[in-house]
Amino acid sequence: MTLYSDFLSISFGNTVNLTINSLTPQNQALLNAYGYINFNFTLQINIENILFMFTSDSNNQCGLQFNQIQKQMLVNNVNQISSTNSTTCYSIIVNNSTVILSNIIINDHNFSDFQNSIIQIKSSQSSYNNIYLPQLSSKSDIKVLTTFLFQINKLQSIQISNIVVQNQFELAFSIISYSQYVTLYNISCQNNQDFIQDQIFTATYAGCFQFNDINSLDLDKFNSSNIVAIDNSILSIINQNQQKSRINLSNITVFNSFFKQTIANTQANPVFISSVYKSNVTIQVSQFYNNTLNGLANSETYSTTGIQITNIQGDVTLQDSQFQNSKSDSAYNFLYIQSNSSLITNSTFAKSSFNLNDSTTLFQQQGGCIRIKTNNLILNNSSFSSSTSAIGPFLFIEPLSKLLAVNISKCSFDQGYSNTN
Repeated sequence: MTLYSDFLSISFGNTVNLTINSLTPQNQALLNAYGYINFNFTLQINIENILFMFTSDSNNQCGLQFNQIQKQMLVNNVNQISSTNSTTCYSIIVNNSTVILSNIIINDHNFSDFQNSIIQIKSSQSSYNNIYLPQLSSKSDIKVLTTFLFQINKLQSIQISNIVVQNQFELAFSIISYSQYVTLYNISCQNNQDFIQDQIFTATYAGCFQFNDINSLDLDKFNSSNIVAIDNSILSIINQNQQKSRINLSNITVFNSFFKQTIANTQANPVFISSVYKSNVTIQVSQFYNNTLNGLANSETYSTTGIQITNIQGDVTLQDSQFQNSKSDSAYNFLYIQSNSSLITNSTFAKSSFNLNDSTTLFQQQGGCIRIKTNNLILNNSSFSSSTSAIGPFLFIEPLSKLLAVNISKCSFDQGYSNTN
């Protein structure tokens, strides 16, 4: 079946169901489409079990466009591909709608033309479930610039679960901005070993998720491995306008990844959190291991192989977490924190830049495991072992203001070496 944009533009409907039965049971039906398919001012839309084969129009635009869906938009078991290799536009544009996307496979696309994004603006609620984003169509698609698959702005509530992003470099899954409640569960951003071995990475890494000005963020069960992150972080959480925010990360695992700064004011971390105003940050039951950081000498900013948090007016809690066997030639390694109050408990820090065969990472850090700037630090039930640094074999602590209170209890320290003390 072939549809042209002039033939299918649905407006002012009540409920629209677009379901086409395939001749092969359990397969998606093939639907050829030219240009955009538009759905406007309807109450509800359900699209299921369709493989769209798009051919771009004269303006090189194609895809599904939804405007003012008042109740709900459901897209289930739907995929889009281009009719020719030269046709690369892929787009779902949503405006003022409630959206549920589930069981979506986005495969073999060239995302380098930046029309390949799902954009959602000014909607009340959004839910994304069971989305699989495998490797790009060819290794030559990697460009200097980056983009996001989902751009989501000004939503009251967002739920995202069961996401797999695999073998991507210049395509991040989502940027979410100016939203109240964001909940994520079971997210994976990872590369296969052969994918990173066959590439020469010189461009900026797109990241996996970026969050801007989120009032309440919960992320549980995030896994990332074999990432090459140049001048960007895997997870970036930046609150510049939220007066009081809450950030809760649990079961975060990042391992076997490489982080590199090539520009003086960039960040390249597994997790980067920055809050101008007061934020309550909690990170628990997380692991960071076998990571490497290649920093930049005399840089304006520095990165980590684990977590970097700047939250001067707020509080930071780190508990039940492990940082192991990572190395850095920069000022920080596992953890950097700026906060008013900091609690680190029941955590393990081991083998920080302790590869004796790598002289470039030995005795480089300011605080072998942790570099922290705070007014109040409580550190208990934690272990530190096998660490080298320029200063502070395990810790480098300095006051955020004139007063500094430090309480260290039930901690062990073993095999720490530094150039100075």
